[in-house]
Order: sequence, then C-alpha cells, then structure tokens
Amino acid sequence: MVDWKFEIFFISYFLVLFFEYIKIKILNLFLFCSFNFILLNL
Repeated sequence: MVDWKFEIFFISYFLVLFFEYIKIKILNLFLFCSFNFILLNL
C-alpha cells in the first residue's frame, strides 16, 4: 500500500514535468515560426 502523500507528491511532480515539456514545445514552435517569418521577409 502506497502512502497517499507520496502518491500526491508523485502525481504533482509528474504534472509539473508534463507542463514544462508542453511549454518548451510551444516555445520552440513559436520561435521556429517567427524565425521562418523573419527569413521570408528578408
């Protein structure tokens, strides 16, 4: 039987990692798109 505190900690840790990953992906996509946009306008 796993302690519920440990379970909550584990889930929240996993969610934070997941959101960080999504944030980085969106940021990379945004940077890539704006970079291409700048190149196209040169």
